[in-house]
Amino acid sequence: MGGCILEAVGHQLDTNQYGALKQRSTSHALVSVLHHWFTALDNGDSVRALFVDYSKAFDRVDHNTLPNKMMAIGVPKLL
Repeated sequence: MGGCILEAVGHQLDTNQYGALKQRSTSHALVSVLHHWFTALDNGDSVRALFVDYSKAFDRVDHNTLPNKMMAIGVPKLL
């Protein structure tokens, strides 16, 4: 089931998407961020960071409109 959804919308995901993907983890995200920061610092650029806590974010999703939005981005109807 998950493969169908990922196949349908995977091309729309940002290359820096690490959550909920096979063989990707918070460790991969951290390594990526550190790489970008150190590259910027090595080039004499500054680094700024903003951290946002999205915990409980889906508690605020309108579950009546979610299926329509999912179909609009190409998630196949499973039932």
